[in-house]
Amino acid sequence: MSIQASGTDNLSIRDNHINESYNVPSPDRKIGIYARGSNPIARNNSIGGTQFGMILTDTEADGSLLAGNVLNNCFTNITAEGNNTGITTRCNHLINRWGVGIQIRPWSINNEPGDLGIQGKCDENQPAAFTFTTATGVGNPFAIRLEANTNPFTLEDVGANLLSNSSNPDAGGSYSGVGCNLPDFSLDQYCSGQGYTSIDDIANLIGSGGITDKALSELLVKYLDAEDYTAALQLIYNYQNSLVMQRRLVPQNIVADSTTKAQQVLQQLPDNTEETYQYKRFYTLLNNLKTTHRN
Repeated sequence: MSIQASGTDNLSIRDNHINESYNVPSPDRKIGIYARGSNPIARNNSIGGTQFGMILTDTEADGSLLAGNVLNNCFTNITAEGNNTGITTRCNHLINRWGVGIQIRPWSINNEPGDLGIQGKCDENQPAAFTFTTATGVGNPFAIRLEANTNPFTLEDVGANLLSNSSNPDAGGSYSGVGCNLPDFSLDQYCSGQGYTSIDDIANLIGSGGITDKALSELLVKYLDAEDYTAALQLIYNYQNSLVMQRRLVPQNIVADSTTKAQQVLQQLPDNTEETYQYKRFYTLLNNLKTTHRN
């Protein structure tokens, strides 16, 4: 395993080159990137010759980004394990695949259903912009595979309706591919800028009242990605009644010595999943250490 993280806030994984010289996947090279219960910004990483390119486990509504990554000659390219509805994917290239492109499966630790939500927005000219190609001589492995105990997955992308898939609606998982019809649209130009709307555009959507946790997450990730920490902090305080922002507010209060406020927010947060339980457990411990001046 090359890169591993568990329960990490503001995780940034960028510009790594992992096993690029290998053109055949091997069990000796098991996983390129594994992130569990984190909110990663994973950009422009290149991974080659692994059994699993990336495994993302239990990344919920915190706001995460998977963009511009190249997975080459991997067997299973991207695995979404458990609830990963907080992830936004843009311009990831799954090339020379030996097996499945995107695998969605439950998390075996707590049997949480696999869920990758909806990726891409055709009506807003924001396709997910995946690239799927297969290695020479391996046949036609499924581009999308949903295991049993998964929630429906929708991919809005150019050619998404043409992708081979394996799903089992009787066991819960079903795939819906929405093909984006964008005749004057350049995917190259779109991906060269990583395919994001401008901060101003997203801020305008929020100002118009179309606010959702996912929209907040995407905007926050945009600010963090641009290293505009002043804007990110302002967003957190402006929308602190949102679950997404409350989770960001806890460490901010601890850093600012507002341990009482941090504890109040922690008490309000749900702990109905493994990620939220471990989040509250960790930050309660950290807050107690800060309160008793043992940091």
